[in-house]
Amino acid sequence: MNAFENFYNRIRDAKNAYDIAKNEDEKNAARSAYKAVWDELKELGNAACRLFNEYEVSRDSGNDYLDISEVVWDNEAAKLIEAMRQNGIERFTFSSGWSHAVETAWLFKEAGCTLEGLVEINSHFTKWDSDEHEKAHGYLFRV
Repeated sequence: MNAFENFYNRIRDAKNAYDIAKNEDEKNAARSAYKAVWDELKELGNAACRLFNEYEVSRDSGNDYLDISEVVWDNEAAKLIEAMRQNGIERFTFSSGWSHAVETAWLFKEAGCTLEGLVEINSHFTKWDSDEHEKAHGYLFRV
């Protein structure tokens, strides 16, 4: 079970509740619900919080998988993979354009991931004249 999807849905529900709130009490209830989810996430540790941030951006961009688009330092790779395992992430994409990305992909392999191929995903950037997401390319890994 992907725990991040549960957190994502609960945060989305809290944001939606805030958007439709008719008074300050309803807004405060939505804020409390949002904070409660983040309090649970924080208990999972820094790696899980970082992954969830990227998961939320990935899902908001219309992607099916967690996409890691930011730099991953060598000492973080194994910790991120372990956090994925602990939270039920079975596949993820890695689309970081930073230098050293191929070496990071190798560290994911060394942490037990299998490279399944190259994929096209939605980046978090939208085209200037529409809400359509720009395309990006990345590695698809199985955890």
